[in-house]
Amino acid sequence: TATVEVADGAEAHVVLGAKPKQPVRVHGRVSEAGAPVANKAVFAFAEGGALFQGMKLGRSDDSGRYEVLLDRPGDYVFGVSQDDSLSSAGTQFYVEVPEVEEFERDLAMPLGRLSGVVLGPDGPAAGVILRLVASEGLMGLDDLSESRRTNSAADGAFAFQHLDPGTYSLQVGGDFDGDGNDARFGQAVIDGLRIQKDSALEGLVVQLSTPGKL
Repeated sequence: TATVEVADGAEAHVVLGAKPKQPVRVHGRVSEAGAPVANKAVFAFAEGGALFQGMKLGRSDDSGRYEVLLDRPGDYVFGVSQDDSLSSAGTQFYVEVPEVEEFERDLAMPLGRLSGVVLGPDGPAAGVILRLVASEGLMGLDDLSESRRTNSAADGAFAFQHLDPGTYSLQVGGDFDGDGNDARFGQAVIDGLRIQKDSALEGLVVQLSTPGKL
Protein backbone atom coordinates (compact mmCIF):
# COMPACT_ATOMS: atom_id res chain seq x y z
CA THR A 1 0.00 0.00 0.00
CA ALA A 2 1.07 3.61 -0.53
CA THR A 3 -0.29 7.11 0.02
CA VAL A 4 -0.52 9.51 -2.92
CA GLU A 5 -1.70 13.08 -3.34
CA VAL A 6 -3.87 13.62 -6.41
CA ALA A 7 -4.34 17.17 -7.75
CA ASP A 8 -7.28 18.25 -9.87
CA GLY A 9 -6.50 17.63 -13.53
CA ALA A 10 -3.10 16.13 -12.76
CA GLU A 11 -1.74 12.61 -13.03
CA ALA A 12 -0.14 10.72 -10.16
CA HIS A 13 2.26 7.81 -10.53
CA VAL A 14 2.42 5.20 -7.75
CA VAL A 15 5.05 2.48 -7.36
CA LEU A 16 3.95 -0.53 -5.31
CA GLY A 17 6.25 -3.31 -4.22
CA ALA A 18 9.47 -1.30 -4.50
CA LYS A 19 12.52 -2.92 -2.93
CA PRO A 20 12.98 -1.60 0.63
CA LYS A 21 16.11 0.51 1.25
CA GLN A 22 16.74 -0.68 4.83
CA PRO A 23 14.77 -3.92 5.34
CA VAL A 24 14.51 -5.68 8.70
CA ARG A 25 13.43 -9.30 9.01
CA VAL A 26 11.30 -9.57 12.16
CA HIS A 27 10.47 -13.04 13.41
CA GLY A 28 9.36 -14.74 16.58
CA ARG A 29 6.70 -16.92 18.16
CA VAL A 30 3.03 -16.24 18.82
CA SER A 31 1.87 -17.94 22.04
CA GLU A 32 -0.94 -18.07 24.56
CA ALA A 33 -0.13 -19.17 28.11
CA GLY A 34 3.08 -20.73 26.73
CA ALA A 35 1.33 -22.76 24.03
CA PRO A 36 1.89 -21.98 20.34
CA VAL A 37 -0.82 -20.02 18.50
CA ALA A 38 -0.91 -21.52 15.02
CA ASN A 39 -2.30 -20.33 11.69
CA LYS A 40 -2.98 -16.71 12.69
CA ALA A 41 -2.32 -13.63 10.58
CA VAL A 42 0.28 -11.19 11.91
CA PHE A 43 -0.01 -7.57 10.75
CA ALA A 44 2.65 -4.87 11.10
CA PHE A 45 1.92 -1.14 10.80
CA ALA A 46 4.54 1.62 10.93
CA GLU A 47 3.83 4.36 13.49
CA GLY A 48 3.73 7.98 12.41
CA GLY A 49 2.33 7.51 8.91
CA ALA A 50 -0.84 6.65 7.08
CA LEU A 51 -2.42 3.57 8.65
CA PHE A 52 -2.17 1.22 5.68
CA GLN A 53 1.04 2.59 4.16
CA GLY A 54 3.75 -0.04 4.32
CA MET A 55 1.50 -2.57 6.05
CA LYS A 56 3.07 -6.04 6.16
CA LEU A 57 1.37 -9.39 6.66
CA GLY A 58 2.74 -12.72 7.89
CA ARG A 59 1.28 -15.91 9.34
CA SER A 60 2.15 -18.15 12.25
CA ASP A 61 2.95 -21.78 11.42
CA ASP A 62 2.07 -24.92 13.38
CA SER A 63 4.70 -24.09 16.01
CA GLY A 64 3.55 -20.49 16.32
CA ARG A 65 6.56 -19.10 14.43
CA TYR A 66 6.05 -16.09 12.17
CA GLU A 67 8.13 -13.63 10.18
CA VAL A 68 7.57 -10.36 8.31
CA LEU A 69 9.99 -8.29 6.23
CA LEU A 70 9.67 -4.61 7.15
CA ASP A 71 10.79 -1.80 4.86
CA ARG A 72 12.79 -0.03 7.58
CA PRO A 73 13.44 0.07 11.33
CA GLY A 74 11.29 2.20 13.65
CA ASP A 75 8.21 2.03 15.84
CA TYR A 76 5.52 -0.44 14.79
CA VAL A 77 2.19 -1.80 15.93
CA PHE A 78 1.84 -5.56 15.42
CA GLY A 79 -1.58 -7.19 15.41
CA VAL A 80 -2.63 -10.85 15.64
CA SER A 81 -5.80 -11.77 13.77
CA GLN A 82 -7.97 -14.81 13.25
CA ASP A 83 -7.73 -14.38 9.47
CA ASP A 84 -6.13 -12.17 6.83
CA SER A 85 -8.58 -9.29 7.38
CA LEU A 86 -8.52 -6.54 9.99
CA SER A 87 -11.99 -7.55 11.19
CA SER A 88 -10.46 -9.67 13.98
CA ALA A 89 -7.06 -8.01 14.50
CA GLY A 90 -7.82 -6.82 17.99
CA THR A 91 -4.69 -7.97 19.86
CA GLN A 92 -1.95 -5.39 19.38
CA PHE A 93 1.70 -5.15 20.40
CA TYR A 94 3.93 -2.07 20.31
CA VAL A 95 7.33 -3.01 18.91
CA GLU A 96 10.45 -0.85 18.57
CA VAL A 97 12.46 -2.31 15.69
CA PRO A 98 16.18 -1.39 15.85
CA GLU A 99 18.51 -0.71 12.91
CA VAL A 100 19.54 -4.30 12.32
CA GLU A 101 19.04 -6.79 9.51
CA GLU A 102 17.23 -9.32 11.72
CA PHE A 103 15.22 -8.84 14.90
CA GLU A 104 13.47 -11.45 17.07
CA ARG A 105 10.25 -10.47 18.86
CA ASP A 106 7.90 -12.98 20.47
CA LEU A 107 4.20 -12.08 20.72
CA ALA A 108 2.59 -13.47 23.88
CA MET A 109 -1.18 -13.05 23.78
CA PRO A 110 -2.52 -11.24 26.88
CA LEU A 111 -4.69 -13.39 29.12
CA GLY A 112 -7.00 -10.69 30.45
CA ARG A 113 -10.69 -11.66 30.35
CA LEU A 114 -14.05 -10.01 31.06
CA SER A 115 -17.26 -12.01 31.35
CA GLY A 116 -20.75 -11.72 32.71
CA VAL A 117 -24.44 -11.86 31.85
CA VAL A 118 -27.01 -9.46 30.37
CA LEU A 119 -30.46 -9.43 31.96
CA GLY A 120 -33.64 -7.81 30.70
CA PRO A 121 -36.83 -7.09 32.67
CA ASP A 122 -37.95 -10.70 32.19
CA GLY A 123 -34.66 -12.54 32.67
CA PRO A 124 -31.62 -13.37 30.50
CA ALA A 125 -31.38 -11.21 27.37
CA ALA A 126 -30.11 -12.99 24.25
CA GLY A 127 -28.65 -11.35 21.16
CA VAL A 128 -27.79 -8.04 22.82
CA ILE A 129 -24.86 -6.19 21.24
CA LEU A 130 -21.91 -5.48 23.56
CA ARG A 131 -18.88 -3.38 22.70
CA LEU A 132 -15.78 -2.98 24.86
CA VAL A 133 -13.65 0.16 24.47
CA ALA A 134 -10.60 1.48 26.30
CA SER A 135 -11.55 4.24 28.73
CA GLU A 136 -8.40 6.15 27.78
CA GLY A 137 -9.95 6.76 24.36
CA LEU A 138 -6.82 5.83 22.40
CA MET A 139 -7.22 4.64 18.81
CA GLY A 140 -5.99 1.13 18.15
CA LEU A 141 -6.44 -1.93 15.96
CA ASP A 142 -9.32 -3.00 18.17
CA ASP A 143 -11.29 0.01 16.87
CA LEU A 144 -10.97 -1.38 13.33
CA SER A 145 -11.94 -4.92 14.23
CA GLU A 146 -14.83 -6.97 15.58
CA SER A 147 -12.78 -8.56 18.36
CA ARG A 148 -14.16 -6.12 20.95
CA ARG A 149 -17.75 -6.57 19.82
CA THR A 150 -19.98 -9.53 20.65
CA ASN A 151 -23.57 -10.59 21.23
CA SER A 152 -24.98 -12.13 24.38
CA ALA A 153 -25.74 -15.85 24.18
CA ALA A 154 -29.12 -17.54 24.70
CA ASP A 155 -28.59 -17.45 28.47
CA GLY A 156 -27.43 -13.82 28.35
CA ALA A 157 -23.77 -14.74 28.86
CA PHE A 158 -20.91 -12.86 27.19
CA ALA A 159 -17.10 -12.85 27.33
CA PHE A 160 -14.15 -10.87 25.96
CA GLN A 161 -10.74 -12.54 25.68
CA HIS A 162 -7.10 -11.44 25.23
CA LEU A 163 -7.45 -8.11 27.02
CA ASP A 164 -4.46 -5.94 27.85
CA PRO A 165 -4.24 -4.43 31.34
CA GLY A 166 -6.19 -1.20 31.64
CA THR A 167 -9.55 0.40 32.31
CA TYR A 168 -12.43 -0.33 29.95
CA SER A 169 -15.94 0.86 29.24
CA LEU A 170 -18.66 -1.63 28.27
CA GLN A 171 -21.44 -0.41 25.97
CA VAL A 172 -24.54 -2.62 26.10
CA GLY A 173 -27.88 -2.74 24.35
CA GLY A 174 -27.43 -1.13 20.94
CA ASP A 175 -24.95 -0.35 18.22
CA PHE A 176 -23.72 2.98 19.69
CA ASP A 177 -22.37 3.83 16.23
CA GLY A 178 -25.71 5.07 14.96
CA ASP A 179 -26.21 2.14 12.59
CA GLY A 180 -29.15 0.74 14.50
CA ASN A 181 -30.58 -0.02 17.90
CA ASP A 182 -32.12 -2.93 19.78
CA ALA A 183 -35.64 -1.63 20.44
CA ARG A 184 -36.23 -4.23 23.16
CA PHE A 185 -34.01 -2.53 25.75
CA GLY A 186 -32.55 0.80 26.71
CA GLN A 187 -28.82 1.22 26.28
CA ALA A 188 -26.37 1.08 29.18
CA VAL A 189 -22.73 1.99 29.72
CA ILE A 190 -20.64 0.33 32.44
CA ASP A 191 -17.45 2.33 32.99
CA GLY A 192 -14.39 1.84 35.18
CA LEU A 193 -13.88 -1.86 34.46
CA ARG A 194 -10.29 -2.50 35.54
CA ILE A 195 -8.47 -5.46 34.02
CA GLN A 196 -5.25 -6.50 35.75
CA LYS A 197 -2.41 -8.16 33.85
CA ASP A 198 -3.38 -11.71 32.76
CA SER A 199 -6.33 -11.81 35.15
CA ALA A 200 -10.09 -12.22 34.77
CA LEU A 201 -12.97 -9.99 35.81
CA GLU A 202 -15.96 -12.32 35.95
CA GLY A 203 -19.53 -12.33 37.15
CA LEU A 204 -20.48 -8.89 35.80
CA VAL A 205 -24.28 -8.48 35.74
CA VAL A 206 -25.73 -5.92 33.34
CA GLN A 207 -29.38 -5.12 34.00
CA LEU A 208 -31.25 -3.55 31.08
CA SER A 209 -34.64 -1.90 31.30
CA THR A 210 -37.37 -1.26 28.75
CA PRO A 211 -36.46 1.65 26.44
CA GLY A 212 -37.69 5.19 26.89
CA LYS A 213 -38.19 7.97 24.36
CA LEU A 214 -37.05 11.59 24.27
